[in-house]
Amino acid sequence: MRLLAALIAVLSQSTATLGSETLTCSTSFQGYRICSSPDGYTSTEWEWQDRTIGQDSDGNRWTTSRWRATTISAVTSPR
Repeated sequence: MRLLAALIAVLSQSTATLGSETLTCSTSFQGYRICSSPDGYTSTEWEWQDRTIGQDSDGNRWTTSRWRATTISAVTSPR
């Protein structure tokens, strides 16, 4: 899941200047992983039927699943 959070951080920088941006993440008791940055960016990930599903405040959505020895990821962007 850390890889996905890093991927989302990179996607969110498409409208921001290049540089580092601090993401603060936590996991709720229901299992949702929620990340946010000081400038208002947020992302949420959760597990469902062996998949990681997520969405962010920029309208991006993604899923990641494993099939045999392969990781399959799909990202949908509103732009």
